[in-house]
Amino acid sequence: MSTHARLQRHVVLNGLGWLLPAALGLAAVPALAGRLGPERFGLLSLTWAAVSAFAILDLGLGRAVSLLVADRGARGRAAEIAPLVSAAGRLSWAFGAPIALLGVLLAPAIATSQLKLPPDLVDEGVRTLRWLALALPLVVHGIVLRAALEGELRFGAVNVFRIPLGVVTWGGPWLAALFTCDVSHLALVIVAGRALYWAGQWLLIARDDARRLASSTAAAQTAEPLAAHAAAVEQAAPTSPYRALWQAGSWITLSGVLTPLLTTLDRLLVPLVAPIATVGWYVAVGDGAMRLWLFPAALGPVLAPALAAAFARADRAESVRLLTRATRATGAILALPALALVMAAEPILRWWLNAAFAPDAVPVFQWFVATVFANCIAQVAYAGLQAGGEARAAARLHLFELPVFLVLLAVAVWKFGAAGAAAAWGARMLIDAAIMTAMGVRRIGLPAGEALRWGAVTLVLLLPLLWELSAPLR
Repeated sequence: MSTHARLQRHVVLNGLGWLLPAALGLAAVPALAGRLGPERFGLLSLTWAAVSAFAILDLGLGRAVSLLVADRGARGRAAEIAPLVSAAGRLSWAFGAPIALLGVLLAPAIATSQLKLPPDLVDEGVRTLRWLALALPLVVHGIVLRAALEGELRFGAVNVFRIPLGVVTWGGPWLAALFTCDVSHLALVIVAGRALYWAGQWLLIARDDARRLASSTAAAQTAEPLAAHAAAVEQAAPTSPYRALWQAGSWITLSGVLTPLLTTLDRLLVPLVAPIATVGWYVAVGDGAMRLWLFPAALGPVLAPALAAAFARADRAESVRLLTRATRATGAILALPALALVMAAEPILRWWLNAAFAPDAVPVFQWFVATVFANCIAQVAYAGLQAGGEARAAARLHLFELPVFLVLLAVAVWKFGAAGAAAAWGARMLIDAAIMTAMGVRRIGLPAGEALRWGAVTLVLLLPLLWELSAPLR
């Protein structure tokens, strides 16, 4: 992890793991929108959104597990890895399983009174919601398992599972729609893919744990008496894995709980006040804009441990170098695609959404793209704060944002529907990005010039939208 070349290889590998399924999703959406019609496509979009939103129940355990696994491996304490991963897995099931049961029981009430489904779609909606509920614990535990692989820098294995999952998530419903338009069947395909993804990771990690146990047993049998006694003493009173998770990741966990919640709250409220067809294009344009997050998603798991090592060595020059390169790479790679999406929003959405296109989707999409771009830049500062022992500052910011955003979002959705939800969501993203970047400049040495440069690019991205909104005043 000390060489930038190796970091770049890991980022490229992660990027391919995210990019290939995303490309399939871009192709599948217009085909499914035309095949299913607005209402059924809206229900399918809600399925995709719900599977993504299940990350809320990860509780930040993924990042904590990744850091702890890397730490234990570096310290030669590999025997502690399996108990840590198992403890995190039990916590994920403890949170996920009761919610899944509740979702199965409440599915009829949600479908009839909350989603405002047409009468002929209610039964499909109930079945779809129940499949999603059953998938929830598997999705959450799968995040923990993936984090364990990332902590050991096994990005090859991570992407061996991630790419087929993306293919099934997007291509599976596309293929199944050739035979049926029943959304519950399409949701079952998505859930089956998640189950296979979880099972594959679990089997791989279980095999590795068995190998570690056999290796440590053989080493103990051949060790000298004094070394064997020391190992026995250490194993006799091991640090509780739950305590280790709390000590290493309490603030990371808090931020990990709040961040997905802040990101997906609009998708939970819009279905309560908007027709299901509006939900379809709203979720779709949000997902389209969030594809910009693919690069930060590839960069973050690689950047965080590299920064942590630099901070641990008190190597300020290296940490600043990493922060500068990561920020420049993020901006340089995403700026032109973001600008193209903003400038050509209408033709892109007409082609992509097909029958689900609505004129109201255009300004919402432009707003989402600009604000997501700003957030992508801020992800470097966010990773740096966590790696540099400043996770508490980021978590406190998210904790402060939550009640303010809840009130703002509720009022905006109630008064202005989907457009209000988009305005509130994007405003929070911009404010969060500005404050997070400022904290990075102040606390961990993020160069202020980089922050100002990419802030100016964000303003450029907002200009077409501001021009359209000012039309009545001109």
